[in-house]
Amino acid sequence: MKALIVGGGPAAISTTKWLKRLGVPFDWAGAAFGGTLQRVHNPIDDFPPTLWPSGPALTESLKDYADTSGLEMTVMQVDSIWQTPEGWRIETPHSSSNYEIVVLATGSVPNTWPIKGHDDIADLIRLSSSKAPSEFQGRRVAVIGGGDGALEAALRLAEHCEHVDVFVRSKVIARRSYVAAIAASDRITVHTGTTLTQAHRENVSGCRLATNDGGTWDVAAIYLKLGIRANLPKINPTVTKDASGYVVVDLEKKTSLNGLYAVGDVTSCNIRSVSNALADGVICARAVADVYESIRLRTR
Repeated sequence: MKALIVGGGPAAISTTKWLKRLGVPFDWAGAAFGGTLQRVHNPIDDFPPTLWPSGPALTESLKDYADTSGLEMTVMQVDSIWQTPEGWRIETPHSSSNYEIVVLATGSVPNTWPIKGHDDIADLIRLSSSKAPSEFQGRRVAVIGGGDGALEAALRLAEHCEHVDVFVRSKVIARRSYVAAIAASDRITVHTGTTLTQAHRENVSGCRLATNDGGTWDVAAIYLKLGIRANLPKINPTVTKDASGYVVVDLEKKTSLNGLYAVGDVTSCNIRSVSNALADGVICARAVADVYESIRLRTR
């Protein structure tokens, strides 16, 4: 029996570390080492005892750990996985291979923003307000979204920008403390029930946004805070997911499909954190090791 771990973040690293310790044969493939951490530019304080200044900083430490532990990830994009009588067939852009067990640790990705003119202003779109928050010092910027991330970003940007316009398609769903702080700021305007319909490039350093109510707004940058979704390859047959599209797993991180496991941010859970991702890897590795041992004993 051989397992494949797909993903490059903490959940994948933890799973591979424990599979190696438990003597389970495996391969490890991911699109990029660090996974979701590469997009985190705010401090990480849920992985004690160190306060990490950013996701990339933690990624560097995890890479050193992986190298020291003899764990090597093959950089590879897994496009689809297909269940077969023997296990799973893995399809990549250039090859296919077969494994008895697959562990999905592919994390999450930001939701997309479908708007006319999107491609023309790609260089003005930002996902993180923590990375270089003073980049648009004294200029007007837009934040798209109505959750905690959107309002937190608006408050951070308002410390540097002339004004921050927050566009919310329906209503604000952020915690009360953020809503109160926003209301107290004279540099932030929240536009609820407002949908952006078009983005038009005005010049090299800015664009004009049009809304469904006929309004126009000239901004230097757009910060997207539209939430995240599970980052999954095509899976056949379909795996069970929750209402938000995250993979449902049991206590051993098994999915609804035999031989398919999932760990970390790709799973349906209440809290997404580095600590939880690492714990998922341990639990999953133990379950996979039990399967490996039972097969080994049957075939002796």
